[in-house]
Amino acid sequence: MNQSTPKGLRLHIGLFGRRNVGKSSLLNAVTRQQVAIVSNVAGTTTDPVEKPMELLPLGPVLFIDTAGVDDVGALGAMRIARTRAVFDRTDLGIIVSADGDLPQAVSGQAITLTLADELDISRGDVIAAAHNPPETADQFAAHLVWLDEAELIPGRGYWLKIGTRTVNATVTEIKHRIDINSQEPLAAKTLQDMGMTNVAHIDGGFAEWVKQAAPVETYEAHRARRHPAR
Repeated sequence: MNQSTPKGLRLHIGLFGRRNVGKSSLLNAVTRQQVAIVSNVAGTTTDPVEKPMELLPLGPVLFIDTAGVDDVGALGAMRIARTRAVFDRTDLGIIVSADGDLPQAVSGQAITLTLADELDISRGDVIAAAHNPPETADQFAAHLVWLDEAELIPGRGYWLKIGTRTVNATVTEIKHRIDINSQEPLAAKTLQDMGMTNVAHIDGGFAEWVKQAAPVETYEAHRARRHPAR
């Protein structure tokens, strides 16, 4: 690939942050060109600025400079909307902060993580401390809402979305269907949308050829993390 590589085949790298934190300066420094206009006036960048280039060892990339996420006024709201639209086509987002490097980060804080070693990781992968790895599993139990007109039959393969990954999975057993009015369990061997909402408790797992378990978090642990006791 070279400079003629289509934009759709390039790794999209978005630069995000507040106004005047140095997004455009960073783009100019990386590309070694005056791609974006830089000034002390907050909100100088009004529209996304794109710059294709070869970035070793990544190869062909497309840098996208964006307007500040804290822009103000009616025009500012439109600029923020355009910045948010860049989120959907960004493979790698870099959050530029005027605070510089942080000694530590806490849950819920948006950061840019720089790794000391080159690792084969991509969007959706989980990075964890070696002494505290997340729990993984290739079998699961879950409550499922089935809205398809086609019948759900245990043993068949279905696409399962896990974060940014899509894998083939199988429903091994339908424990029971749940009456949405009384919450009582009802016997069921299959599920089908017949003009009513199907909520069921199922057991499932990844297809045999999916050789990688997925990181999981129990409902209790997730709820405790998102809603800590006060």
